[in-house]
Amino acid sequence: MTRVNFSKIIINIMMAAVLFVFVFSPLLSFADFRIVTSIVPCGTSANTTPCQTCHLFELGHNIIDFLMWNIAGPLAGLMFIIGGFFIATAGDSPTRRQQGLKIFSSTMWGLAIVFFSYILINTIITVMGPGATPQGNIIAKWFNPPGTFCK
Repeated sequence: MTRVNFSKIIINIMMAAVLFVFVFSPLLSFADFRIVTSIVPCGTSANTTPCQTCHLFELGHNIIDFLMWNIAGPLAGLMFIIGGFFIATAGDSPTRRQQGLKIFSSTMWGLAIVFFSYILINTIITVMGPGATPQGNIIAKWFNPPGTFCK
C-alpha cells in the first residue's frame, strides 16, 4: 500500500490556487471591458445600418477580439485548472505530474503564440497599410474599439 504525502498535495493545491488567482485577477481589473453582442457590425436585424467598406475592419476587429478574449482566455484558464488538478492529484505518480506540467507548458506556449501573433499582425498592418483616406488612416486604426471606424 502506498503512503499518501499530504504535504505535497497541500503544496500542489496552494500552487494551483496561486496560479489560478494570477491568471484570472487581470480579468477582474478591466474597467472598460465590454462584451461584443454581435460580431457582424452592420446589416443585421440588431443593427440595420447599411454596410460600408469601413465595417470590414470593424468585423475583423470583432473577430479577433472574440477569439482572443472570449475563446483563448477562458480556454487557457480551464487548461490551467485541469493541469493543476493533474498535479494536485498526482500523488506518487510521476507520469500524472508530468502530464499536468505538460498541460501548463502547452497552455503557456499557446497563449504566447496567440498574443505575439496579434502583435505581429498589428505591426504588419500598421506599417504596410495604405496612407490617408477620406476617413483617415482606417487600416492603421484597425484595432480601435468598435464604432470608431465609420464616422
